[in-house]
Amino acid sequence: MKQLFIIIFAISMFVSAIIAGDKSSYKGYLVDHQCGVTMSKHPEKAYKMGKKHTRACGLDETCSLHGYGIITGEGKYIKFDDKGDKKAHAFLEKTKKKNNILVEIRGELNDNILTVKEIKDAE
Repeated sequence: MKQLFIIIFAISMFVSAIIAGDKSSYKGYLVDHQCGVTMSKHPEKAYKMGKKHTRACGLDETCSLHGYGIITGEGKYIKFDDKGDKKAHAFLEKTKKKNNILVEIRGELNDNILTVKEIKDAE
């Protein structure tokens, strides 16, 4: 009986993780927070707007003041955590792209904040 309980508990935990939709990889256009919030107000156009967002804007002192995030294919803006903001800024400094900065983020989403572990060019 005890073994049956353990098996049922393990299966329920596995199913709960699947239902929660816990993801570790996110894809979208890298944008500064100010522009990301503005773009997400128009989800039907946000992804195209994200594609046009420039590296120069992302590195601008005023625009980057509140950090970074990504615009997803659904037109949603996902904000990065503080460490992710620093990684995003470093990524923008290194990239040679002027716009169309499509990235893949490895991290964990909690309360609409993405804890960034890695940022790389998306394929």
